[in-house]
Amino acid sequence: MITLPATPRDVDYVLGHLSDQHRSEHDAMGLSREEVAQTMERLMASGFVETMYLKGNPAFVFGVDKDEGTVTTWFIATHDYFNAGLPVIRHAKRYLKNIRARFGVNVIAVKRKIPSASKKSEEEIVNVSPKAEDTIKKGDILVVLGPNENIEKLKKKQ
Repeated sequence: MITLPATPRDVDYVLGHLSDQHRSEHDAMGLSREEVAQTMERLMASGFVETMYLKGNPAFVFGVDKDEGTVTTWFIATHDYFNAGLPVIRHAKRYLKNIRARFGVNVIAVKRKIPSASKKSEEEIVNVSPKAEDTIKKGDILVVLGPNENIEKLKKKQ
């Protein structure tokens, strides 16, 4: 796994292999593939955009937009990203804002298992770009972005 500054080619690849979760979110918001690509390209010119590669291919693109004092994060990922079995961090109930303040990492997604409608199985939900006041429950899986040494400190505090 390697992270590098994003390129338009990375964005195009991820959008072409977009996870079902992100595709449905974009559809619900009325965002076309072209609009998402244009937003990421604008961020590449004026902000911070990184690509994570898995097995040599772009798997996820994360961008930060600082516009008039407001910070917005953009995050798009492929099926492979969510199915990669990446090292995960599990925590008891905590507020996300405490994790950023204590460990210097940003939580960009939270995966949680919930009972299905039939209550005979579980389904997984992914909260992309969680709010600082959102809580983390025991068994949640966090997707974090930050320096490796800070992520290691967080993993040790599980």
